[in-house]
Amino acid sequence: GDAIAGLIIIAVNIIGGVVIGMSQRGMGAAEALDVYATLTFGEGLVAQIPALFISITAGFIVTRVSSDEGTDLGADIAFQLVKEPKALIIASGIMLGFAAIPGFPVGVFVPLSLICGIGGLLIMRGRKNGGSSEASIGMPSFAPAMASNGVVPAFPEEEDASGDVEKVQPVTFQHTIPLIVDISPALRAAIRPQRLDSEVARVRRALYFDLGVPFPGINLRLNDNLRKGEYRIMINEIPVAAGHARPGYFIARESEANLEMFGIPFEVGESFLPSTPSHWVAMKHLATAERAGIQIMTVSSMLTYHLAHVLKNHASEFVGIQETMFLMDKMETEFRELVREVTRVLPITIIASVLQRLVGEEIAVRNMRTILQSLVEWGQREKDPIMLTEHVRGALGRYITYKFSGGQNVIPAYLLSKEVEDEVRGAVRQTSGATYLALSPDTHRQLIASMKATLGDIGRHAATPVIVAPMDIRRFVRKIVERDFPDLPVLSFQELMPDVNIQPLERIRLSVGHGRTREEDY
Repeated sequence: GDAIAGLIIIAVNIIGGVVIGMSQRGMGAAEALDVYATLTFGEGLVAQIPALFISITAGFIVTRVSSDEGTDLGADIAFQLVKEPKALIIASGIMLGFAAIPGFPVGVFVPLSLICGIGGLLIMRGRKNGGSSEASIGMPSFAPAMASNGVVPAFPEEEDASGDVEKVQPVTFQHTIPLIVDISPALRAAIRPQRLDSEVARVRRALYFDLGVPFPGINLRLNDNLRKGEYRIMINEIPVAAGHARPGYFIARESEANLEMFGIPFEVGESFLPSTPSHWVAMKHLATAERAGIQIMTVSSMLTYHLAHVLKNHASEFVGIQETMFLMDKMETEFRELVREVTRVLPITIIASVLQRLVGEEIAVRNMRTILQSLVEWGQREKDPIMLTEHVRGALGRYITYKFSGGQNVIPAYLLSKEVEDEVRGAVRQTSGATYLALSPDTHRQLIASMKATLGDIGRHAATPVIVAPMDIRRFVRKIVERDFPDLPVLSFQELMPDVNIQPLERIRLSVGHGRTREEDY
């Protein structure tokens, strides 16, 4: 109704104005139409612009949500206007377009366009120069440290020496930080942030090509509560590893006999990784060690090496629904139909569970095409993530065979006796929601004791051995050994290529010292 009334009023004003102009003011038809059409549109703008401003301000007041900082409405509006400089640049272009329309005041729109455009460019340039990196996929290696619980950023730009007490802000929602490295104040001078950032970036890149997992950024923090030279690595703000470094020293990765032969004095420190001795040498002997061809490890290199080991062992914790969606979005650009089909067959939760289980056993998920193809094939008749993972591993058989054989035709392997297979298979329980292993504590202890006696020191082998088990119990055998033998892979016969030779090392039996009396074991 209002729109129709407005159109009628416009028609009356234009027609009436033309008639009055021609009959009473002696104007021609074209002149009268030009004058009274302009006056009609001006009258409409004069009536509508105040109503528009009233509607906008009323909307601001009604829909406003009070901020945690306690600022007034004007400050909130100003902050939101300058928060996105692109909006100011777009507004500048629109006002410049208005200035080009005949009849519009050029002297008003051009200055406003320049003010918005220059302001937007200055804000954008300031953010580029002083911007901080964020802990997200594809961002720089280090994310901004967060001061909480008495911990301050490791390398602050400036410190407040005024002694004023900072105003405490209200508590807001804040999720846990994925990766944190806490260092003691003594290590601050020994770590060069730029070099450490470069080394961590290389580690993240190498781990991505090895596992296919896009790891998040890392927060480096200074923690006054740590002992001298101590550092701590945390995942989701829970400590998972710690170590001790010596400022002014480096680690010489060489045997004690060779170090003594080269006349390099050293001190034996606590090993920060299993099977990694720490021979600390003073920095004044660095040139001698380099001339001797000894591999050295600075404090930054040691921290990076330890961090890489932790990330590799906990890679599955960085694979969830969000990361799976990220990988699926990347795949959709080239394999749109495949992604649509797999999401139609299986929910994203099961796909994420399969990827997490693969990464948890150091199986790379970079070959997403084969993984998704296998899920489409088996997902229509199998919904258990454990069995789907086994089928996917079978599809990745060529990769798995190459990875654990080192490109050779032989895989040294421990096999399970029929008694162990039957015991594990009989302890598998399947419910409507999940499949789990219900092995009795006595049988579990007996089996672990037998494995320790049979496997002994795995490192004595030239090639890393594996355990080969039937496909239906492979995952459960891995669950049994992962705590006591975390670096021992468990494979199935079905995921090994036919042209690889399995070299049996020994049979794993249920009891220690059990004689080889069963013919079916051979």
